[in-house]
Amino acid sequence: MRKFIALGLLLAIGFVLASCGGKPKASGGFVEGEDAEEVVVIDHKNKALGGEAPEWVFMSIADLEAMDKYEDSYVFKVEADGKDKDGALAMLRGMEVPTMVARQISLRVQNKFVGAQVGDKDTLETYMENVTKSLAVATITGLREQDNYWVKLQEGSDKYYRALLFVTVPREEIQAAIDRALDEEAARTKPKTEEEQKARDRVKEVFGSGLD
Repeated sequence: MRKFIALGLLLAIGFVLASCGGKPKASGGFVEGEDAEEVVVIDHKNKALGGEAPEWVFMSIADLEAMDKYEDSYVFKVEADGKDKDGALAMLRGMEVPTMVARQISLRVQNKFVGAQVGDKDTLETYMENVTKSLAVATITGLREQDNYWVKLQEGSDKYYRALLFVTVPREEIQAAIDRALDEEAARTKPKTEEEQKARDRVKEVFGSGLD
């Protein structure tokens, strides 16, 4: 189980490094204003024209997925930080968005597994490790880029730009990818005991509802 958690940490670190471009990633959300004690937005794409930033920029993934208009989709944000706006935008454009989304799916699967009641997780360590590895490089179809935006943030005395991409994927596409990864690993490695088979069956049941 420790090995499995370590894999998740490596995936998370890899995602943060790829999305932050060497800049510190703001922990938690950020707010508009100029209070240097918080992570705040001091400029954004629509500000010069007197407009507001889109709601999705500030909303959590969970809150976005709870909205009626996204009830049939999973939501993802891909981010890139840079010292200047053009650098952040260029980094975001250079990213392989499907790959970044696949890594986020893999992390969400791992987090759900860790919190699930499936019996002895140690018997499933290698099984689920391989499933998450498979999902991290899976081809995700049906990806829709909904919007993009940039903000200038201040975190303490540090100021930097963040480019954001708002992406949705139909729930059935991700469910298919999860089912495929579980089935392929089940076919590749046979359970050693009846208890392990029961635990795998429980995992299959748990992930029958996707990432929720």
